[in-house]
Amino acid sequence: MATRTTGDPYFGIAVGNLLQFSYLHALGYGLMASATLRDFYQRVCNYYRLASPNADFRHFSQDGACILEASNVRASVCHESQDVFAVLMVRYMRFLYQRELDPLWMELVRPLPASRCPAISRIFPLPGALCCTRAARCDRGAAHG
Repeated sequence: MATRTTGDPYFGIAVGNLLQFSYLHALGYGLMASATLRDFYQRVCNYYRLASPNADFRHFSQDGACILEASNVRASVCHESQDVFAVLMVRYMRFLYQRELDPLWMELVRPLPASRCPAISRIFPLPGALCCTRAARCDRGAAHG
Protein backbone atom coordinates (compact mmCIF):
# COMPACT_ATOMS: atom_id res chain seq x y z
CA MET A 1 0.00 0.00 0.00
CA ALA A 2 2.82 2.45 0.84
CA THR A 3 4.37 1.86 -2.58
CA ARG A 4 1.06 2.54 -4.32
CA THR A 5 0.42 5.65 -2.21
CA THR A 6 3.90 7.16 -2.64
CA GLY A 7 4.63 5.79 -6.11
CA ASP A 8 8.09 4.86 -4.77
CA PRO A 9 9.01 1.19 -5.33
CA TYR A 10 11.95 1.72 -2.95
CA PHE A 11 9.84 3.02 -0.06
CA GLY A 12 11.27 0.33 2.25
CA ILE A 13 14.82 1.58 1.62
CA ALA A 14 13.84 5.08 2.79
CA VAL A 15 12.10 3.71 5.88
CA GLY A 16 15.06 1.46 6.74
CA ASN A 17 17.33 4.52 6.71
CA LEU A 18 15.16 6.25 9.31
CA LEU A 19 14.73 3.48 11.89
CA GLN A 20 16.89 3.23 14.99
CA PHE A 21 18.15 0.27 17.05
CA SER A 22 15.08 0.46 19.25
CA TYR A 23 12.89 -0.58 16.31
CA LEU A 24 13.79 -4.17 17.16
CA HIS A 25 13.39 -3.43 20.89
CA ALA A 26 15.66 -5.56 23.10
CA LEU A 27 16.95 -7.45 20.05
CA GLY A 28 18.24 -4.22 18.50
CA TYR A 29 20.15 -3.31 21.64
CA GLY A 30 21.40 -6.88 22.00
CA LEU A 31 22.72 -6.78 18.43
CA MET A 32 24.56 -3.56 19.18
CA ALA A 33 26.19 -5.22 22.21
CA SER A 34 27.83 -7.80 19.93
CA ALA A 35 31.62 -7.81 20.20
CA THR A 36 32.13 -9.17 16.66
CA LEU A 37 30.16 -9.60 13.47
CA ARG A 38 30.07 -13.34 14.21
CA ASP A 39 28.34 -12.52 17.52
CA PHE A 40 25.96 -10.23 15.64
CA TYR A 41 25.07 -12.98 13.17
CA GLN A 42 24.60 -15.50 15.96
CA ARG A 43 22.31 -13.17 17.91
CA VAL A 44 20.18 -12.54 14.82
CA CYS A 45 19.87 -16.30 14.36
CA ASN A 46 19.14 -17.03 18.01
CA TYR A 47 16.84 -14.17 18.92
CA TYR A 48 15.11 -12.75 15.83
CA ARG A 49 12.05 -14.92 16.45
CA LEU A 50 11.55 -13.07 19.75
CA ALA A 51 11.02 -9.85 17.77
CA SER A 52 9.12 -11.33 14.83
CA PRO A 53 7.81 -14.73 13.72
CA ASN A 54 8.16 -13.74 10.06
CA ALA A 55 11.46 -15.47 9.20
CA ASP A 56 14.21 -17.79 10.37
CA PHE A 57 17.92 -16.98 10.10
CA ARG A 58 21.13 -18.94 9.90
CA HIS A 59 24.72 -17.92 9.33
CA PHE A 60 27.61 -19.81 7.84
CA SER A 61 30.90 -19.33 6.00
CA GLN A 62 31.36 -20.27 2.37
CA ASP A 63 34.35 -19.57 0.12
CA GLY A 64 35.71 -16.94 2.52
CA ALA A 65 32.38 -15.11 2.77
CA CYS A 66 30.27 -14.88 5.92
CA ILE A 67 26.64 -15.35 5.03
CA LEU A 68 23.51 -14.34 6.93
CA GLU A 69 20.50 -16.02 5.35
CA ALA A 70 16.79 -15.59 5.93
CA SER A 71 14.50 -18.50 5.23
CA ASN A 72 10.85 -19.36 5.78
CA VAL A 73 9.93 -15.73 5.17
CA ARG A 74 6.17 -15.59 5.53
CA ALA A 75 4.23 -14.81 2.37
CA SER A 76 2.48 -11.98 4.24
CA VAL A 77 5.77 -10.04 4.55
CA CYS A 78 5.64 -7.43 1.80
CA HIS A 79 8.68 -6.54 -0.30
CA GLU A 80 8.98 -3.15 1.37
CA SER A 81 9.29 -4.80 4.80
CA GLN A 82 12.00 -7.09 3.45
CA ASP A 83 13.82 -4.00 2.13
CA VAL A 84 13.53 -2.32 5.54
CA PHE A 85 15.08 -5.32 7.26
CA ALA A 86 17.94 -5.58 4.75
CA VAL A 87 18.78 -1.88 5.23
CA LEU A 88 18.58 -2.22 9.03
CA MET A 89 20.94 -5.20 9.08
CA VAL A 90 23.54 -3.48 6.92
CA ARG A 91 23.27 -0.25 8.93
CA TYR A 92 23.60 -2.16 12.23
CA MET A 93 26.61 -4.10 10.95
CA ARG A 94 28.29 -0.91 9.73
CA PHE A 95 27.74 0.74 13.11
CA LEU A 96 29.09 -2.29 14.94
CA TYR A 97 32.06 -2.88 12.63
CA GLN A 98 33.20 0.78 12.89
CA ARG A 99 34.95 0.46 9.53
CA GLU A 100 33.79 0.48 5.96
CA LEU A 101 31.58 -2.52 5.43
CA ASP A 102 29.72 -3.26 2.22
CA PRO A 103 28.00 -6.53 1.43
CA LEU A 104 29.73 -8.40 -1.36
CA TRP A 105 26.43 -9.82 -2.51
CA MET A 106 22.79 -9.59 -1.60
CA GLU A 107 19.69 -11.34 -2.83
CA LEU A 108 16.17 -10.24 -2.06
CA VAL A 109 12.99 -12.06 -2.95
CA ARG A 110 11.18 -9.28 -4.78
CA PRO A 111 10.52 -8.12 -8.29
CA LEU A 112 13.10 -5.64 -9.52
CA PRO A 113 11.46 -2.24 -10.14
CA ALA A 114 11.85 -0.73 -13.60
CA SER A 115 14.26 1.96 -12.39
CA ARG A 116 17.38 1.64 -10.23
CA CYS A 117 17.18 3.85 -7.17
CA PRO A 118 20.19 6.02 -6.20
CA ALA A 119 19.41 5.29 -2.52
CA ILE A 120 19.96 1.57 -3.14
CA SER A 121 23.37 2.29 -4.66
CA ARG A 122 24.37 4.24 -1.53
CA ILE A 123 23.14 1.56 0.90
CA PHE A 124 24.17 -1.48 -1.15
CA PRO A 125 27.02 -0.54 -3.52
CA LEU A 126 26.86 -3.92 -5.20
CA PRO A 127 27.71 -4.81 -8.77
CA GLY A 128 24.74 -7.18 -9.12
CA ALA A 129 21.01 -6.73 -8.98
CA LEU A 130 19.10 -6.94 -5.72
CA CYS A 131 16.56 -9.41 -6.98
CA CYS A 132 16.29 -13.17 -7.14
CA THR A 133 14.04 -16.08 -6.36
CA ARG A 134 15.69 -17.25 -3.12
CA ALA A 135 15.77 -16.05 0.47
CA ALA A 136 17.53 -12.82 1.44
CA ARG A 137 21.28 -13.22 1.92
CA CYS A 138 23.89 -10.71 2.99
CA ASP A 139 27.50 -11.66 2.49
CA ARG A 140 30.66 -10.14 3.90
CA GLY A 141 34.04 -11.30 2.60
CA ALA A 142 36.15 -9.96 5.47
CA ALA A 143 36.71 -11.97 8.62
CA HIS A 144 33.72 -11.68 10.90
CA GLY A 145 35.39 -11.91 14.24
